[in-house]
Amino acid sequence: MTPLKRLSAAVLAAALATAAAPASAQKIFRFESVQPGSTLGQFSIGWVQVVEKATDYKIQMSTGKPVTKTVLMGAKGDIDFMAYTPGILAAMSAGTAMFQKVKGAPELSKNVRAIVNFPLGVYHYVVYESSGIKSFDDLKGKKVFLGPPGGIAPRMSSAVIEAISGLKANEDYTLMRFDWTSGRTAFSDRQMDLTGIPTGAPSPLIQEYAAAEPIRFLGIPDDKLEDPGIKKVLSSPGRTLDKLDPSVYGDGIVNKEPVNTIANWTGLAANKDVPEQVVYDMLKAYWDNIADVHATAAWMKDTLTRENALKEVNIPLHAGAYRYYVENGWNVPDGLKPPEAK
Repeated sequence: MTPLKRLSAAVLAAALATAAAPASAQKIFRFESVQPGSTLGQFSIGWVQVVEKATDYKIQMSTGKPVTKTVLMGAKGDIDFMAYTPGILAAMSAGTAMFQKVKGAPELSKNVRAIVNFPLGVYHYVVYESSGIKSFDDLKGKKVFLGPPGGIAPRMSSAVIEAISGLKANEDYTLMRFDWTSGRTAFSDRQMDLTGIPTGAPSPLIQEYAAAEPIRFLGIPDDKLEDPGIKKVLSSPGRTLDKLDPSVYGDGIVNKEPVNTIANWTGLAANKDVPEQVVYDMLKAYWDNIADVHATAAWMKDTLTRENALKEVNIPLHAGAYRYYVENGWNVPDGLKPPEAK
């Protein structure tokens, strides 16, 4: 069974367990996350598993929606917990980008509270070596997938490509319209020439691509690191400059040296009206059982750490999370204290 199928089975098992809970059980909390095979999806599965094992709380988790939608659902109170990214919350609070036409987006953003952050991984810009593509300059006239339409990922990645090569999306190359799951399958089927995926390294999906045929990672050239376009991309909350080391993948990767790329931060958030004690208990269960979470996927041990928990957080913490972190010795910046905290 492939890693993706194993993860999907885990989500199904969690859903069945929730469905079997007696009617007399306390409230079932709703959690919306992304596709289960992704870095954020793997984290979500680990979170649900330890919380349900260590507490009496039940979580009904659904997967497959882009983060833009999970954040909007959480802000409206349609769900209790949501996958989020600092960049998307920044756009929502400003009413810009994909939230320009969302009525009351800045006000809605005030309903979202952070719980824990971690680095989502680095952007893997992948081409098959047989395509002949050696750099972003070679994408003219090609088919490119950078994320679901309307999401923040294609906006960011198309800006990276334009800063490096001058090529504009849907003018110089075709931006393919898939969701994350369909897009990853479509790349395997050679329906596009490049796919851009933010994920932890090593990623099982990237390993599957490399096992089928040699692949190449495209990166940001050293002489473009100070480009105004790249600087603008990095100015958004939750984005940092990083390197993708091909050696973590072994065979199947053409690159011999690390390439410059963008790292993305993400995390778990909640609607502000979720009871303080609930979030406190869940966060305690998470950190008390972090070894079990780490066992969910190989990348987690060096990523889901105390040091990363509050990095790149650009919204107030949930009151329950704030109380937990303060009581357990975290240095919580004043700007993360929620207005409802005691």
